[in-house]
Amino acid sequence: CKNISFVGFKNDKEMLNYLEESDMLLISSSHEGGTPLVALEAMAAGVPVIATNVPGVRDYIVDTAVLVSEPYPQGFVNAIEGLWNDSISRSNVSKRGRKYATTFRWDIYVEHLIALYSRMS
Repeated sequence: CKNISFVGFKNDKEMLNYLEESDMLLISSSHEGGTPLVALEAMAAGVPVIATNVPGVRDYIVDTAVLVSEPYPQGFVNAIEGLWNDSISRSNVSKRGRKYATTFRWDIYVEHLIALYSRMS
């Protein structure tokens, strides 16, 4: 797997450098529980996102990424190969993600969280 990097925690500048050099971002969480900020960062950089179809992730990235349902890891293999081998789909996912990321603003996010917590209480 010489073309896959597991880089661990990176500061903002390092993360931007990695995103600019990335072909895709994979999120393999079995549960997310919040906003997947790394997905939004990747989308803003034009990096296509492939992620597990779990609450939190699917709630925020909706039609802007490829969502993988079980069985894992074959679902990820299929998604990666699908985007890798189809430059038009890869470009479309990238464009949808970039467009979505530009609409994401912290003030709207905070309003969304307040509304969500109000419904839960």
